[in-house]
Amino acid sequence: MSVEGGRKQGPGDENPVVLYLLAMPGYFETMGIRLVSGRFFDSQDEQPGGEPTVIVNESFAKLFWPGADPVDKRMQVAGWRGSRRVIAVVGDVKHYGLDKRMPPVFYVPYGQLPSHAMYGVVHTQGDPFLLVPALREIVHAADADVPIHDIKMMSQRVRDSMLLQVMYSWMFGVFGIIAAVMAFAGIYGVVSYWVGQRTQEIGIRVALGARAPEVTRMVIGQGLRLVAMGLGLGLVGALGLCRLLASTLYDVSPTDPWTFAGVGLLLMTAGALACYIPARRAARIDPMAALRYE
Repeated sequence: MSVEGGRKQGPGDENPVVLYLLAMPGYFETMGIRLVSGRFFDSQDEQPGGEPTVIVNESFAKLFWPGADPVDKRMQVAGWRGSRRVIAVVGDVKHYGLDKRMPPVFYVPYGQLPSHAMYGVVHTQGDPFLLVPALREIVHAADADVPIHDIKMMSQRVRDSMLLQVMYSWMFGVFGIIAAVMAFAGIYGVVSYWVGQRTQEIGIRVALGARAPEVTRMVIGQGLRLVAMGLGLGLVGALGLCRLLASTLYDVSPTDPWTFAGVGLLLMTAGALACYIPARRAARIDPMAALRYE
């Protein structure tokens, strides 16, 4: 591919991966694709004998015309007859999934390069499936042999494209809940055992005048120190493993500070609750019974 006034490809340079898509007038407006510069396709661009035009996305413009506006520049595609004039730059669109980076793309008017298959896009108010019978009649009126199938809402297509990521998120969520329950039970068991081992000490503290809130704070404080150490080790391990999860995330950094802070706060709260139950039991210890405890 060669472009006018843009990047020059050297003899040893590899050909970049570039996609081309077909679009009709109204497509970009219907899809809400952002216009960076220039104009969208109109009826004149659809004429088979009209001027060959093309619209490029931002990735295409940055690759072939870095730092310049490609509008009104010309590009030549290998194997295609003649050159095409760039009439607009539009925003990048994730055609193949929200988690996949979109390569450089240029759009060609459908009327200049018709295909045997195409997708139609309709923007409606209310329930879009109520318009399906009317749309079928319109298409069949134009050509009765054209089949219509695979009718879906755009939100459903987005969900379908993220099916694997959604499955991963549910799986990790279930495992996370199981791990949290096990951690809660483990903290409760350790602190309960620790209280049982120090029953006489706690009883002596109460006999010497320690009040119930002081005993509760002592038990919770020592339990939370263990929780904090375990949480610190867990965060270090999570930072080391977060790169393995990067491919399952969309629009979220693997080291997102808010996520780590939220999870840490949640675990500390669960740890405090697990410590509070045996701490309340320790605060109610009868000093005489504790001194006789073996």
